[in-house]
Amino acid sequence: MKKLFLILGLLTVTGGSLSVQSCNKVKDAILKNIDPFNFSMQSFVVTFEPTTADSINTDIVSTVINLQDSINKFVPSGVNLSISDLKEVRLNKVTVSPESGFTPGATGNNFTNIEGAFAMFNSNRGIANGLGPLGMLLYLTTSPTDEMTPLVFDYSDKNVNLLNYFHSSGETEIMYQLIGKLRRPVTAPLKVRVQVEYTIIPG
Repeated sequence: MKKLFLILGLLTVTGGSLSVQSCNKVKDAILKNIDPFNFSMQSFVVTFEPTTADSINTDIVSTVINLQDSINKFVPSGVNLSISDLKEVRLNKVTVSPESGFTPGATGNNFTNIEGAFAMFNSNRGIANGLGPLGMLLYLTTSPTDEMTPLVFDYSDKNVNLLNYFHSSGETEIMYQLIGKLRRPVTAPLKVRVQVEYTIIPG
């Protein structure tokens, strides 16, 4: 009888394993059919204050992202995709556009005052995990066409996975800052709009 109970027990466990495996295969098939998608939910205005120093920066801006809410807005209806189902979260693009205070010309106040710009990203979870800030340096020319042209920090080919910077549930505090090396002083406040775009890649 003990042998019979043992055999029945093994059959029950095996059946359960097959059921879980089948569910996982279905879920994997669904995830493979969800293409990576971008979401742009971070948009804010910051100011470069006048300075005669050789560098310039904005204050650190803190915003909040609920990654699960962002996922729910973009996945097909009827599909439940959780953060644990994600393969990667990437910083895709940061765009910095003139908002006010910009004047044209080689003696004006515009993007050509800046020789190099650095866009910094971090989060409260990243700091708690001992992760350093991420950023990209962008060199700017003195061409008149670049005076008012938005700065685009393109991270799309960097393949940096930000999953460890986001909480697995609830809200994550995200911190951004712009830092610049000046080629000439900025004599008036320059307000810029920053738009941040992320890419989510299901597992």
